[in-house]
Amino acid sequence: MPKNNKYSFGEYILKTLIYYWITIIMYYRISFRSLPGQNYYTSKLFYLFFTFIFLTLGMIICSKRQRNRMSAAISTLFPVGVYTCITYYDYLKVMIIIVNIVVILLSLSYAAYAFMRKVKNKNLLFVISRRLTASLRVFFAVGTILYSIVTMTVIYEFTLGNSFKSFDTVAVSGQDEKSDDLSPEKHMDIIMNIQRDNWKTLSVSEKLKTLQFIANIEAHTFGLPHELNVRLDANTPEQLGSYSNKEHNIYLNVNILDNIAELMPTLLHECFHAYQQKTADIYNKLPESDKKLALFRDASIYANEFNSYKNGNSDFKEYYYQKCETDARNYADAKYLYYSNLIRKYITENS
Repeated sequence: MPKNNKYSFGEYILKTLIYYWITIIMYYRISFRSLPGQNYYTSKLFYLFFTFIFLTLGMIICSKRQRNRMSAAISTLFPVGVYTCITYYDYLKVMIIIVNIVVILLSLSYAAYAFMRKVKNKNLLFVISRRLTASLRVFFAVGTILYSIVTMTVIYEFTLGNSFKSFDTVAVSGQDEKSDDLSPEKHMDIIMNIQRDNWKTLSVSEKLKTLQFIANIEAHTFGLPHELNVRLDANTPEQLGSYSNKEHNIYLNVNILDNIAELMPTLLHECFHAYQQKTADIYNKLPESDKKLALFRDASIYANEFNSYKNGNSDFKEYYYQKCETDARNYADAKYLYYSNLIRKYITENS
């Protein structure tokens, strides 16, 4: 067995496939994003097809002389890294450009070194083939390392990027003493971030910081006894946003992160759902005699609707016209208008 072969043929195929499935499933659950200009299902098919084709070619090329962990890792991680560079280019443009330049320069430098070496073997085609293969191997190895850095950066930005240390970005409950200073008028430097032209210039972390601050304001407005944690979601592209009452997490679709006109109403919509859920929870714990009070009329409807929630999979109208949804939409529209008017007033007074 050649010295670079650490596995038998069967072991190599099995281990590579295991690495592949673990990698693409974890990436899909954590950081998958649709291709620019393509819908979710087309992007998902391309992602699976592209990574599997590269995996297959890698196993074919390496099955004779390179049956080891390195080749298995390259066959698995390289296409995932390429997909990441394509789909997150608009967020990490400078980093991705630099990474690609470095990959190309290092690969060309090695290829130049390899082909400039003196040829001792009389079989010129064999030598060219070996050196070309070695150059490609270096290209894929360097690409795998550097593209994996891009992938890890994306995972950090979109999963850990909203764990900020300063007060104004940490999630606080609406009853926390720190939330008493959350009047939007006192923090126009942050509110101005949601102005469309300003939003385009923000990094992912800055956008998350702003969204979390807005969620803190809303938690304070509603007087919620818990925080609202803003998270980005790449796993449910058919939903603009959702709220988890168990975790108090608001999940926003990563594909609308650049569209503040769609993102803000979605955030405010989910904040109102958090308030509705709290009123429904309180209603469910009331004595039967108190449940008939007019004070809890809306809460009683919310409680009933959440108990038999219509998600729209079978009938969109049933979902759309639930009171919990119409009230959330109305609140989001009104509150977004409020923030927009604050920005207009601020610009007018400071121009």
